[in-house]
Amino acid sequence: MPGPLPDNVAGIEFWAFQEPDRAVGPRSHWSQAGPYVTIDKPTETAKLSVAFVRITQDIAELKP
Repeated sequence: MPGPLPDNVAGIEFWAFQEPDRAVGPRSHWSQAGPYVTIDKPTETAKLSVAFVRITQDIAELKP
């Protein structure tokens, strides 16, 4: 969900240092490498440099 994390929602709010391909919609995607994004094509994974703003969910609850 883009934008600030609502007070009553568990999750992770972060700022990415590089804009996504699309800044609107239910999910953001990064497909272009840059100074703050590394693309791993075999696993179709983007690794981002981010700053965490707020964490309201136990990280151990996250599933890969």
